[in-house]
Amino acid sequence: MELISSAEIKKGLKTLPKMVLEKMIMRLARLKKENKELLHFELRLNGDADQYKEEVWEEIKSYLDTEFSGIRLQMKALKRANRLISKYGRLSQVREGEAELIIRVIKLVISDRRTEIKRNIIQRFLHTQLKKAYSLSRKFHPDLKYDLEAEIMVIIEDLKDLKGWDSRKFAFEFIQK
Repeated sequence: MELISSAEIKKGLKTLPKMVLEKMIMRLARLKKENKELLHFELRLNGDADQYKEEVWEEIKSYLDTEFSGIRLQMKALKRANRLISKYGRLSQVREGEAELIIRVIKLVISDRRTEIKRNIIQRFLHTQLKKAYSLSRKFHPDLKYDLEAEIMVIIEDLKDLKGWDSRKFAFEFIQK
């Protein structure tokens, strides 16, 4: 993702009303490290969380589609994807999109035959991400919550059917029926 220059930021700030500027500056104070990305989100994308979500998804997908030999590099790629998703959630403040991105990554990992799902570390990562998506979905509107939980249940059934998945070690006790 290409970030905007300081001159473009300055031009964009001149066009904004004072109240919006104050709000943005307060958010900047809390997000020290990601200030420029936040300004990119607010000014260039005009706060469009869906467009930003698609940009993040394309970045994650391009990174996960590259060839990785060995479990260490696969985990490194998955952790990077997780960091990008968390950053998306912080910047856009749209938790529904964050849960959707988590589910997309899990589906991509399951469908990718190169990923060594039988490895304990990958299973732990997938279990943790499913837990996170489920806990996020508990806070949503009932309709959206139902849709996301149905998707999570489908993923869980797919994982249980996979050869090499350790269902004794990674039970899905966090699901409330």
